[in-house]
Amino acid sequence: MSGGPRDQSASALTGLIAAGARFKRIDDKALSKAVIDLAKLQAAAPGQKVADLQALRAAIGDEFFAATIAAMSAHQLRLLARRLDKNLKPEDVESEGVALAHVRRALGLVHNFDPAPVVEDKPAASIDASPAPDEPAAPEPEPAAPSTNSYFGRKAFRTGD
Repeated sequence: MSGGPRDQSASALTGLIAAGARFKRIDDKALSKAVIDLAKLQAAAPGQKVADLQALRAAIGDEFFAATIAAMSAHQLRLLARRLDKNLKPEDVESEGVALAHVRRALGLVHNFDPAPVVEDKPAASIDASPAPDEPAAPEPEPAAPSTNSYFGRKAFRTGD
């Protein structure tokens, strides 16, 4: 085998695929998993741009690319979403679902993307501490009864004994 380690690995994978009938344990499911794992490794790599991920999508196909994005961890999705959209703040992609939606929108996987509306912070209205004259004051809740712990009733904890 000539070439560097990358060429050797590629030829080894090609050899396994070519001899697929001989190696029964290497089935379509195992090959699909290998494709998704390799694509996930590439998609999660730092420095990926939209064009790089679209080239990856063209190389492996839409079905495998969608499976790759779905197989990414929540942390990887948040990083990828923030990498693809530099205007996102960390709080904008707190959950996995929101990060996945941002990644799909950035890559053109979803046409009808409507992120959650941004709620602007409004100054709090001045709140009057006294209740309105029409409303009766709310009764105060009763304090909870102290719990009894039989452990502290033991002789060792009593004083003077």
